[in-house]
Amino acid sequence: MIRNIWIVDRVSGRCLFERSYGKKVEESGLIPSFLSALTSLSDSEMEGDRISALETEGKRWVYRYSDPLIFVVTGAKGDPESHLKAQVSFLSDSFLKMFPQLKGETVHEFLENWSGATSDFDGFLSLADQLVEQWGKIGTVSKAAKTLDVLEIYQKIFDAILEKVPKDKERIWIEFGEALNDFCKKLKVSVAYDYSGRKTILDLISMDVFSVNYEPIKEKLATLLTRLIEILKRSLPAGEAERIVRSQVIPLMKTEWKRIDVYSIDRVLVSLL
Repeated sequence: MIRNIWIVDRVSGRCLFERSYGKKVEESGLIPSFLSALTSLSDSEMEGDRISALETEGKRWVYRYSDPLIFVVTGAKGDPESHLKAQVSFLSDSFLKMFPQLKGETVHEFLENWSGATSDFDGFLSLADQLVEQWGKIGTVSKAAKTLDVLEIYQKIFDAILEKVPKDKERIWIEFGEALNDFCKKLKVSVAYDYSGRKTILDLISMDVFSVNYEPIKEKLATLLTRLIEILKRSLPAGEAERIVRSQVIPLMKTEWKRIDVYSIDRVLVSLL
């Protein structure tokens, strides 16, 4: 999701438009001059090969040029660069459509006579906010869909393995229940679990995919699966845990390979074989 928008005159370093979503950048007044200087440096030192994207420790910066203007948006480091590039492109086109004096032959004269009052471009605020909000909702739905996909795959893996765990090995079920409690506490979720009947109940898919973050849940599911296999290795005869994993998981890897590969779950499964 977009965190910041800057529109800067590359020649003067003056900022025409700035908007922050969430935490505001410290010393934000220095950013336009920095963006201008960085672009000038790339022009002179990189044979005109202008910067299109940068990564800092926690952010991704994406550029769009309409000389002499620079349009820059920032997003989280994990945001796809292609998405941010499409968004900054749409924002720049929308801004120039709203203020046609800033494109073509009129832009240089306009900027030379411009007072520097950013309020001249406040008309773009509501449109920028609307676009960022819409993109944020789309991103939320996309992440929720990915989370549900991951939950469905892990649900199948856990179901397949637990189906082969002997019911009379109560210590296994208790230890796994403790591991599941740790999982729920860390993610602040609840998961139904019951091993007392003929069929074990483990309902991962009941989690609200809009209330959990995709990356943490993927990591914690991998940890929970690893802990289950460790419990089985300690509690079952030598080689039995590995046999269960091979017999139950390898067929799933064949039928669900596309999703397993996309979400890098294959690395977790291979380490357990």
